[in-house]
Formats: sequence, C-alpha cells, structure tokens
Amino acid sequence: MEYGRAGASFVQLYTEFGYDGVGACRRIKDELVSLLRAEGKTWRDVAQESVQKLSLQGPPQPAHGGEATIEQLIEEAEELKSLLDKLGEKFNESL
Repeated sequence: MEYGRAGASFVQLYTEFGYDGVGACRRIKDELVSLLRAEGKTWRDVAQESVQKLSLQGPPQPAHGGEATIEQLIEEAEELKSLLDKLGEKFNESL
C-alpha cells in the first residue's frame, strides 16, 4: 500500500517470485484488496491522491505581488539544488 501512497501505479514483483513462489501475486493481491476495501478506495484513488498531495503545485508567488527579490531567488535556487541533489542520490542508489 505504501507504493500506492507514493504514487506508484505499477510495481515489479520478479524478485518476490524467488522468495515466495508463484503464489506471491495472489497473496499480495488479496492483501491489497482487503486494505483497499477497508479504506473504501481503489488503487487508482490511492495513487492519484498521493500524486496530487506530493506533486509540486507551482512556483510560489512573489510576496508583494511584484518582482521576486534577490533573497527569494537565492532561496528558491537553494531549494531546487537540494531537490536535485536528492534526485541524484536516488539515481545513484539505483545503479
């Protein structure tokens, strides 16, 4: 269920076959169906809610309705750098 809450719409299970055999898919499906019924949602509902919640909603508007200040631009650049650094770390972990 955590994958759905992270926005996943598809998860690869190949490795799970090695640990639990072909019954793994049925067990996982049954567990997900039970959890989803308890919440009254579909997998799609869970994934869409998470994407909406976790996605960037748009750039922040300047505080005074005019042009952004240098301080705001620096703050936004540092935030962007932090996000890119995290993305780079995740990418390197997957290699």
